[in-house]
Amino acid sequence: LLLALAPFAIIAQGKSSSDKSEQRALTAVRNGQFVALEVLIKDALERVPGEVIDVELDGDEYEIEVLDADGVVWEFEYNARNGNLKDLERDD
Repeated sequence: LLLALAPFAIIAQGKSSSDKSEQRALTAVRNGQFVALEVLIKDALERVPGEVIDVELDGDEYEIEVLDADGVVWEFEYNARNGNLKDLERDD
């Protein structure tokens, strides 16, 4: 389970709420309420190969940003409870 949340530690960059988000996500994954973050990151990288540059938990939604080989940032929004992709946007 810790591996599933490793991106929070890598990407947190001093946000005070990141510890709370990480703990909340870990607890929800343990209780079977949230899909493991690693599953969603794998899905995002299969859709847009690149590097994960940001991960956030906003309510019951994971937001994952991926930087592709062309320098374009893609923002994925997933339902944390069922893992469904809600939205995919290209940031300009």
